[in-house]
Amino acid sequence: MPAKPKDVTILSDQLVTQRLNRRAGWYVEKYHPSAQGLTAFLQRYAQKNLNNNPSINIKTAIDGLVNNFKENGLINDDKLSRAYYDQYSHLGYSHHKIVQKLRAKGFTPPAESKHSPETEWDNAQYFADKRRIWHLPQEKFMRRLAAAGFSFEIARQLWQKRGDNGGDTNE
Repeated sequence: MPAKPKDVTILSDQLVTQRLNRRAGWYVEKYHPSAQGLTAFLQRYAQKNLNNNPSINIKTAIDGLVNNFKENGLINDDKLSRAYYDQYSHLGYSHHKIVQKLRAKGFTPPAESKHSPETEWDNAQYFADKRRIWHLPQEKFMRRLAAAGFSFEIARQLWQKRGDNGGDTNE
């Protein structure tokens, strides 16, 4: 016996915006997303759960909600981008790798990033310690640092410092 078709009820404009608002509030509270992340979530939610009412433009309603959340300060892409940048920098990623990761997440890198040669040097040292690559031959050592996004100059300086200290860069 074939499945019984589901009864379709057309929701009013007000009910659709209430449901979207409620769902957006829950998502922002739980996940602290970017504007792009919230928009994508609401579009998936509307496509899956809200019946298509021809009189309602879901995209316009979602854009209005996202703008409202931005105006109220519940979504701040710059602050989130800065937090991701600091997190990745703390993990020892190179500036180039951090910028790639931020762009993959849909963020622009923060304008006032704390990137300096000193932090890049510290990140390279941290990476080498964390990955335990000090014992490798020079070619493999340099290749690993280059694959992690560090410049050739920093990799070469780190190799020379390694040679001076016998592998221990923590003077």
